[in-house]
Amino acid sequence: MNILIIKIRQFNSVVRVFGSKFLRIFELAILRAEWDIKNKNNDTYPVSYFPINLVTIGDYTYGPINVYTYESWNEGLEIGKYCSIARDVKFILGGNHKTDCLMTFPLLNKFGGNNVNDATSKGKIILEDDVWIGVGSTVLSGVRLGQGCVVAAGSVVSKSFPPFALIGGVPAKIIKMRFEDEVINKLKNEDIKLGKIHPSEIMQVIDSFNIPLNKESVDDLIFILKKNGFFK
Repeated sequence: MNILIIKIRQFNSVVRVFGSKFLRIFELAILRAEWDIKNKNNDTYPVSYFPINLVTIGDYTYGPINVYTYESWNEGLEIGKYCSIARDVKFILGGNHKTDCLMTFPLLNKFGGNNVNDATSKGKIILEDDVWIGVGSTVLSGVRLGQGCVVAAGSVVSKSFPPFALIGGVPAKIIKMRFEDEVINKLKNEDIKLGKIHPSEIMQVIDSFNIPLNKESVDDLIFILKKNGFFK
């Protein structure tokens, strides 16, 4: 009798393990089918299951999308245009525990009944246009990365950073700004929105986009952009 009970328990364990595995595979397959319909404007793909309505992605952005959701009301991920997402990047939309109370343990969730959700989120993750996130980085809830930010591989981004910052580390800090202050100020003053420029327009003046920006070349770039009607 004891042997039979053990066998039954082993069978149930196998069913739970493989059943949940097949369920995850099925859910991901459904998500990818929906994703292909919704995201024809970009070259991204989900590598884990999450509610598709939590994520919006702009034109031309590429890379794997790995989202961790904990069903907080204010979770979300907004990725702009021309963003580059490397492999093994994680977007953590919530799952925060309270640290200002006596215990960090999710007491209501575990003991309160009715599956109460104790997890909190600091808000949406927002990536503005042309953000590049390196391999194995993690971005936490509430973070906003300005246009042109670069995140070094393996970083943990727990706070927001301004446009054109090159950041890295655990937690991530500004390593340096991509351009000199004068260059950044000129770009800001002209209110250059990279997401408003179409690839066909860029290719018409591609040489100007491939020149390193400095105090001298930024004026030439702005002149060419204006000449070609990019600031209508």
